[in-house]
Amino acid sequence: VTLTVQGAAPFVYEGGVNSASYVSGLSPGSFASVFGFSMAGGATGLGLPPYPNDVSGVEVSLGGSMAGVHYSSDRQLNFVVPRQLAAGAASLAVSGPTGSTVIARVPVAEAAPGIFFSGTNDGAILRNQNFLEIYCTGLGSGQPVTVILGGQRLAPEWSGPNEVYPGLDQVNVRIPD
Repeated sequence: VTLTVQGAAPFVYEGGVNSASYVSGLSPGSFASVFGFSMAGGATGLGLPPYPNDVSGVEVSLGGSMAGVHYSSDRQLNFVVPRQLAAGAASLAVSGPTGSTVIARVPVAEAAPGIFFSGTNDGAILRNQNFLEIYCTGLGSGQPVTVILGGQRLAPEWSGPNEVYPGLDQVNVRIPD
């Protein structure tokens, strides 16, 4: 999809994905990313929790509800999918310095989990004595969570949204002997 605005570079949409797994499909309350070109009019910005609806003049909405924007640049937008969004398909719209348009219909699932990985490829999993803390997104609201570690199925001691960062979920699981 290409949108041209007089005097501005064209907005080009390349896809929307779960921010952790980079797989298509979003879920309410999860971190999502949109990739493209010329999305922020050359600006780069970062929103801090609670994420604002506008970062560097860029706004994102899904199904008519404003999303909290975490990061905006010409190539990538990161945002939190509105919690009230229902499963199904939703219109994704981006408004910014290069124009405003509904750019796609995106699939929305009750849950679309993805684990964040660090630059060292050890995963966003931290050891805390006898526990693993798994940082992820897309767990959905009240969905059952199972962890498989070394082929062993484990029930988490706790799982749910991180209280500090909207869109971030945390799963704590005891490491078996």
